[in-house]
Amino acid sequence: MASVTQVLRVALVNDFELILRGLEALLGPFRDRVVVVELDVGGNPEYRVDVALFDTYGHARGGVERVRSLATDPRIGAVVAYTWSLTPERLAAVLAAGARGVLS
Repeated sequence: MASVTQVLRVALVNDFELILRGLEALLGPFRDRVVVVELDVGGNPEYRVDVALFDTYGHARGGVERVRSLATDPRIGAVVAYTWSLTPERLAAVLAAGARGVLS
């Protein structure tokens, strides 16, 4: 019996379109497993997604409030934050706000 691979539906959430387009290109080679269905600059995704990939850079308190908004949105299965710098305290706050994981 052949296994069926589920395609992960992802929304990229960032304040800068340049970053969104770069992430979209970075994920492009994995289209058979990951499909970017939405790029969101200013708000939460409009469509149902498995994962919202959120950049904490430039957000007050490490994006805790935005993570909470995404994590409580019924259209989003899970929130994963990504950052280049997050103190242990802010990491704990982002996870407590509902992020399922953090990528550095």
